[in-house]
Amino acid sequence: MSPKISFVRRCLASFIAAFAITFCALSAVSAAPAKWPTIPQPPAPPRIPTPSKPIEPPSRPLSPIEMEHAERMKQLAEVLKETPQEQQKSAQEELAEFLKKLLDEFGPDARYGITSRFIFVYDTTDAYAEWCATLMERVASTYETFVSRVRLVEDGLADPMVVFIFAKKENYEAYLRKIAGSEFENETQRPVGFYDHASNRSVFFDLTGQEQNIVDRTARRTLEEVANDVLKTPDGDQNLSTIIHEATHQVAFNYGLFSRQGENPSWAVEGLSTLFEAPSGEPKDGGWKVLDEKARMIRFPINKRRLMEFQQFASTTNEGQPVKKCVGLEKIRGDEPCAYPTSWALFYYLYRYNPKVLARYLTDSAAVQPRLSYSSRERVYEFAYYFGDDWDGMWLELRAFADALELELKGVDPAEAEKQTRAKYNLPEVSVVFGRKGAKKNAAERKSETEKKSDGGAKQSVAGVDGQKEPAKKSALTDAADKTKPASKPAVPSAGGKSSEKKSADLDDWLKEWSKDKKP
Repeated sequence: MSPKISFVRRCLASFIAAFAITFCALSAVSAAPAKWPTIPQPPAPPRIPTPSKPIEPPSRPLSPIEMEHAERMKQLAEVLKETPQEQQKSAQEELAEFLKKLLDEFGPDARYGITSRFIFVYDTTDAYAEWCATLMERVASTYETFVSRVRLVEDGLADPMVVFIFAKKENYEAYLRKIAGSEFENETQRPVGFYDHASNRSVFFDLTGQEQNIVDRTARRTLEEVANDVLKTPDGDQNLSTIIHEATHQVAFNYGLFSRQGENPSWAVEGLSTLFEAPSGEPKDGGWKVLDEKARMIRFPINKRRLMEFQQFASTTNEGQPVKKCVGLEKIRGDEPCAYPTSWALFYYLYRYNPKVLARYLTDSAAVQPRLSYSSRERVYEFAYYFGDDWDGMWLELRAFADALELELKGVDPAEAEKQTRAKYNLPEVSVVFGRKGAKKNAAERKSETEKKSDGGAKQSVAGVDGQKEPAKKSALTDAADKTKPASKPAVPSAGGKSSEKKSADLDDWLKEWSKDKKP
């Protein structure tokens, strides 16, 4: 941890970490929040562990994030040994004042609860707030799995992640004006939830409107009951997606993938959150679950809302090179028609078909943070360095990709859907843009080549009548799994500037592909 961070700040961060490790011991995916206290005004100061009370690890293996927290607690314990009792007491008082300040800032009806990674302040029912907390903890756990072998964990974790949840839209919008001034006076630009870098807070409200009418805020409801109540409303899906979207922003910025101080590739910031946000899971899971714990695989569904928005934009736009425009955007707003849907389509396409180069792009971008200046031209050039600059070809690829996703939703086999849409747009069987060049050879072709090499006439077997080599035949790729995860060999410059052969990754083997060529 940077020596510039004050002792109080370290104590505050370490308390949150200790709370997670010692008392919460939550599941890697379905972590439930701690028991919500009754409204203390002011709240009772939480206790900070001392060296005389060693940390007891949870029964399950520690994740890389928790291991780092535990190490920080050990370092804090060493500091506390030499810290006078008066200063320790002062740190406890500082923490209590911090919580009281949050409650006062939120409003007169504020309550609070603490989970392993977040502090929640809210005026909704306890049950609704616990549902939000469970979803956000699950997003954080899923994200940790998403990048667990890269260890993208920086000192941003020293700041507690705070979440404000409003029951009423008018109270939310009053807080939005307080934070952003007149920036969102135009209602088409006004978000229904946001993550504020400066304060490190996620803020949103209940879009369904149900919470403001419930009198007994302490009435108990199960996670499934709350999810059913929310999802049965017209705005239920968007309400859930907003929570997941902002949670993804908050976690990605705190864990070092994006910078809270510098400029980031905006399309990737929104592309990642729109990848996560699609409702997936049963009400018993709260309405969102993309991680298969047994198989340790992440399965992101098709985001139907973003797909519809992309198709609408694609069918009406007259803009040239929409992908280039989206990549070059310094700030993404809701009133920019290409922004969110194109960011989603681009990120989802790369996640499914070329995750390794996408991972290199993101990790290399994180390595040069914070960037205080990041012009549109620089954004476009940087993207082209990794994925090429065939902007028209990229747009056709995304059009075909979106059409294939629509067919998948109608029950068409993914391989057949891709075959039909690529033919529709007169595209080659396998993409040659976005860093993908060449097709995967099927087992029969590999066996045939092996047999040719083993006989004495191997040299003649590849020669044509005129002595020139015959072009390699492309695989039919009739297998659906191969269709969604083609192995290609794009020559993409590495971070050091050298060109190297890259093989496409298995769609569900994101962790391995994410961490290859990246030393911890």
